[in-house]
Amino acid sequence: MTTAAEHLANLPGDQPVGDDQPTRGYRPIRDKQPTREQGSITLYVIISALMIFAVIGLVVDGGGMVHAYQRAFAISREAARTAGQEITLDNFGQVIYDHRANLAGQSYLTAHGCDSGTITITSQEITTTCHLSYDPIFLPGSYQVTGTGSANPHNVIHP
Repeated sequence: MTTAAEHLANLPGDQPVGDDQPTRGYRPIRDKQPTREQGSITLYVIISALMIFAVIGLVVDGGGMVHAYQRAFAISREAARTAGQEITLDNFGQVIYDHRANLAGQSYLTAHGCDSGTITITSQEITTTCHLSYDPIFLPGSYQVTGTGSANPHNVIHP
C-alpha cells in the first residue's frame, strides 16, 4: 500500500523541486513558454457577446418600430371611417361639409394616442394622418412614425 506522499510523487506532470525531498514542494511542469495567443479567446467572447447584444437590440427595437407604424396606420384608417360616418352627401354625391365629421375624426385620433394628426375631407375621399412617437428600448433617442388612412364616402339611400 502506498502513502499519499508516494502517490503524489508518481503523478504524471509533476516532479519534485529537489532530489532529496520527494514528498514536499511539488510544482507542475511547464512544457512551453507563454505564447502571444494567450487570452485571445477572451477577446473573441467579449466581441461576440457585444455583437449578439447589438443584434438583439436591433430586433427588439425594429419590431417595436414596425408595431408603432402598424398602430399609426390602424388608428388613421379607423379615424377616417369614424369621420366618414358623420358625413352627409347630397343627391349628386357631393359632400355637404359637416364640422361633426372633422371633429369626430380628430377626437378619435386624440383618444387613441396620436401626438398630432390631420383630416382632409373631399367628395371622393377622407384622408387622415396620425403621428406617433416611438421610444426604443436599446437604441438611443425617440422616433416619429406616421400612418395615413383613407375612407371613401358612399351615399346610402334609406327607404
